[in-house]
Amino acid sequence: MVYCLPEDLQKKLRKNFFSCYFLLGNDSLLLLESEQIIFSYAKLLGFERSSKYISLNRKTNWNKIYYLCYSQDLFFSRKIISLILPEDTKEIFFISEKLLQLASFAHSDLLLIIKKYSQLSKIHKNSKWFLTFLRMKTIIVNCMTPLYDNLYNWVLHRSEKMKLFLRSSVCQFLCYYYEGNLLALMQTLNMLALMFPNKELTIQKIKFVTHDLSFFTIYQWVDMLLSGNNIRRVLHVLKKLQLTGCDPVILFRSIQREILLILRIKNDFCNVSIDEIWKKYKIWKIRQKLVLLALNRLDIIQLKELIQLMIKMEVSYKINYYDFIWQDLCYLSFLLCAQKNVL
Repeated sequence: MVYCLPEDLQKKLRKNFFSCYFLLGNDSLLLLESEQIIFSYAKLLGFERSSKYISLNRKTNWNKIYYLCYSQDLFFSRKIISLILPEDTKEIFFISEKLLQLASFAHSDLLLIIKKYSQLSKIHKNSKWFLTFLRMKTIIVNCMTPLYDNLYNWVLHRSEKMKLFLRSSVCQFLCYYYEGNLLALMQTLNMLALMFPNKELTIQKIKFVTHDLSFFTIYQWVDMLLSGNNIRRVLHVLKKLQLTGCDPVILFRSIQREILLILRIKNDFCNVSIDEIWKKYKIWKIRQKLVLLALNRLDIIQLKELIQLMIKMEVSYKINYYDFIWQDLCYLSFLLCAQKNVL
């Protein structure tokens, strides 16, 4: 079993071809590019697609899939079967025995591509069916949209392949305007490659063909607030959420839940070890750093005042339905990102 990013997939396939591919992630561009790379290498080895993607769920005709695994074709003997895992965790539990049986049908003339539009949960990664696949010649490709910290390197890597010469300021400019939207970013890079071949790009050259097409989720806004991130980025995310019609009450609820959690942890901090806290509140490892940053930056008095302020803001919005709710959220963002003693 091998883990890799889409940009490393070609290198991996040059060294070793795999019989099973898990494409896991929410980014349509990375999923599409990964599929195309696999199909092109598979074709060189005599593989052909036997069907379009088959969605897996409790109503799936599994006998048809099992039949495809071993049936002979008039024109080709090596085949590719493409499957889509359900997003609902319960659905995956329901079909787990079928997936386990599917793994037993693996052979040298069969190539499986299993796609899911998000990451697998820890429970599924430890399940019997998944561990059985991992014991095969399997590769897992992470197709999640790169976060801001990784996007800069992604843009540099992609621009080098396209023979675009980007200054650091240009790369940061593109990251700011296209964060969370790789498809639009790739279209812009293609346009720039046609307009300015083999030329160094400056912000003055590209600003007329770039647009703010960044895309964010509520979870990203919450994570930025916990980390005390650059307030300019936080407000940019908030503005984009407003433009997409996000409900302000959902934003209040999301950050309120995190602030209450941090307050409870603060109260336990003196009596319980940090490892026990992670277990007690079931905080994933990937979020532990964010929670620690908030714990170190915000004291108990600040947390209580923030909670009271959020309640006042939410009540005022629900009673008066006034238009200043987004200004309140900007003010709240500033308080959460600021250092101590600003309330």
